Amino acid sequence: MVSVPGWQQLSVSKAPFVDIISNTLGPGAASLIAIIALFATANTALMSMYASSRILYGMAGLSRLASGFAWVHPGTRTPWTAIFLCGILLIALIFAGDIAFIATVTNFTLFVTFIGINTAVIVLRYHSPESVRPFRIPFSIGRLLLIPLAGLVFCIFLLTQQELPVPGFSVVLTGIGVVLLIIAGRYAVKKT
Repeated sequence: MVSVPGWQQLSVSKAPFVDIISNTLGPGAASLIAIIALFATANTALMSMYASSRILYGMAGLSRLASGFAWVHPGTRTPWTAIFLCGILLIALIFAGDIAFIATVTNFTLFVTFIGINTAVIVLRYHSPESVRPFRIPFSIGRLLLIPLAGLVFCIFLLTQQELPVPGFSVVLTGIGVVLLIIAGRYAVKKT
């Protein structure tokens, strides 16, 4: 990729991928790539909204959040209040200004999520080795699972590559979430 337009042009480019496509396939191809990128971005936003609304719905069902987030629309059978809140938050993020910063924060949270998932898989293998599992993870040495270990190492590496304001912002957001979760948990215990 560096040899197509040259590293000098790529180092100053605001859209290096588009420059590479333009140099190899012509300027019309760059427009096609931009349209594909818009669809990919819309798909990512949709998936984020879908996952976030289902997390809110699940937490509300466990009494960790307000029960209103567990309301299901009678016609569509979807958690409409959770979807509505996630939509409002996504719109607010869109108008926050710096889309690159928002994308980087999203990447940071994904890395943290996958660190948690890979760690949980490894810990469960040692903590509950006798549990029946409907799946098998290949490539292990004894109980040590190599694929989740590699995922854990790569996610930690990618976290170290983030610009400094991103971890700080993400830690603040995570801290707010943890505090709200603790408060909701205490409220749920008092309620029962």
